[in-house]
Amino acid sequence: MAWLETGTQNNIGWRKPAEGFVGLNCDGAVTAATGAAGCRGVI
Repeated sequence: MAWLETGTQNNIGWRKPAEGFVGLNCDGAVTAATGAAGCRGVI
């Protein structure tokens, strides 16, 4: 994890989508030891 080594932080925010659009928030993870992975999303 490069950001842990450099101490760099990125601040992010959320804005309401424009009229007629929807937002999608998604995330994923993987376990290196087993290769198991997963992801989810929220509309």
